[in-house]
Amino acid sequence: MNEWQQPTSDEKLLAGLSHLLGFWIALIIWVFQRDSRYVRFQAMQSIAFSVLLWALGLVVGLVFSFLFFFIAIVMGAIIAAAVETGDPSGWITIPILLPAFAALIFIPLGLIAWVPRLIATVQTIQGKDFRYPWLSGLVERFLAN
Repeated sequence: MNEWQQPTSDEKLLAGLSHLLGFWIALIIWVFQRDSRYVRFQAMQSIAFSVLLWALGLVVGLVFSFLFFFIAIVMGAIIAAAVETGDPSGWITIPILLPAFAALIFIPLGLIAWVPRLIATVQTIQGKDFRYPWLSGLVERFLAN
């Protein structure tokens, strides 16, 4: 896909916005930007990356949902046993901390997901041919059809 000319400042801006603002903006840019192969390629990469992040988030969310469900059942049994023995004080705080534990995992994962998006934004605003590993080949084949 190295056939394009050096992108104009408008093309650089549109490509950068596609990466920075994600799926919906990239989709709008991809649909309406028919003249620039550079912008269309960068916008489609952003769309593909957004879909990949969404799918990974769904999988991670489902895994953690099942994990927390299992922990809640086990903790319910432990708390019931602790109440029966008369000392529930230490066990009651654990279910309260589960959402905080989830936040400690999901917030860093969300921030890490922004790193490639920011790199893509900076490189495309500079007019470079940014390519996400593994995704760029799929996007090239999709756009070739």
